[in-house]
Amino acid sequence: MCEAPLVGKGLDLGRLPLSHDYHLFGDDDTCQFVPFDLVQCPKCALIQAREIIPGGFLVPKHSWIKFSEPETHIPSLASTIVQILGLDDLTKIGCLSSKDESLALALKARGVHNFWKIDPLKDIGFEGNASGVAWVKDCFDSSFARHLRSMHGGTDVFIARHFLEHVATPSVFFDAVRQLLNPGGFLVLEVPDCEQGIKRIDFSFIWEEHPLCFTMNTFQRMIYRFGYRIVFSKAYRFPNETCLVAVAQPYADLSEREAAGSATTREFEAFEEFVSGFPNRRKQVRMFLEKWRLHGEVALYGSGHHANTFLQVHNVVDLVNIVIDDNPAKIGKYMPGTSIPIKSSTNLLSDRVVLCLSTLGFEAEARVLEAARAFTETGGSFQSIFPKSKNEVFRWLAGPKSSV
Repeated sequence: MCEAPLVGKGLDLGRLPLSHDYHLFGDDDTCQFVPFDLVQCPKCALIQAREIIPGGFLVPKHSWIKFSEPETHIPSLASTIVQILGLDDLTKIGCLSSKDESLALALKARGVHNFWKIDPLKDIGFEGNASGVAWVKDCFDSSFARHLRSMHGGTDVFIARHFLEHVATPSVFFDAVRQLLNPGGFLVLEVPDCEQGIKRIDFSFIWEEHPLCFTMNTFQRMIYRFGYRIVFSKAYRFPNETCLVAVAQPYADLSEREAAGSATTREFEAFEEFVSGFPNRRKQVRMFLEKWRLHGEVALYGSGHHANTFLQVHNVVDLVNIVIDDNPAKIGKYMPGTSIPIKSSTNLLSDRVVLCLSTLGFEAEARVLEAARAFTETGGSFQSIFPKSKNEVFRWLAGPKSSV
């Protein structure tokens, strides 16, 4: 954000396996690994990866891999956008990726119908898996914006949900959007919030595809820094995650832009506490699972990037027996870089499983709680890897709370 050198020690996690690099054999050594060293800018306090992974390397090799984001807040957000921006059927709205489709549908339900979306094949010539944003993050620049404008004309509103945290150079992104927008146009941004994880010393927000980790302060400072004024901003808070939303408008005259503000001492202290708390947190998690393994097997529910991060960051690959996931394409495969098999939820009721840890987002988690209660009724314990505070290891979810 501020181009200051990234000096000093951060949280160096070594090399992590790509979260979507599932394989067919438990002894497969072809999994791809990437470096992950989380640091904080000593000037603007933005938390970020020291090394950026190219988008082409992050594109999933399997077409069946999909990405999802929290959606519960979308109807409310759509109503707010229509109200504060005064949108109507003449408003032209551009969407960056498939992650914007739910908001587009919600806006259409409120009388806004003039949309366009970047087409991976027509606009880039990309034929791979385009469910995420790895396919577009490295090419979204001013040249590409001019190409999009030649195809679709000027745009009144441009939506980019869960994209900014993926980009290597935010200034390039903001400059490109400025070229897309008509005079007086607006940019709608949404990013995941890492502040909850920082405060709770919870490492689940770490993902190799997110080189930028925002708090509300750094999110807003970035928007101001690159010449936009914020007309609406809100943190939509959910049990396991928080989404930060901003609607911003480029200044016609950059000399009139508001100051971005300065980082606070507390922001630096919070990250230092997060990094210094890592060894103890990893020790606690490992000890907890070692005790459970004395009584039976341990399972994870969900095989996405939260599960991958949990296994690798806490060094507990050897303590987890199976990962539960009902995606037919994943069943029978193994978690990236491990010999842990992925099995269907019917295996959760195995006599050997005594503890199941949910790695799911809150919306998916709500859908499996009934199955979890069936598991706990037979004596199992179902808990979440997302703690409520830094003073507890896991958060209990369903059935009678128990411990060993």
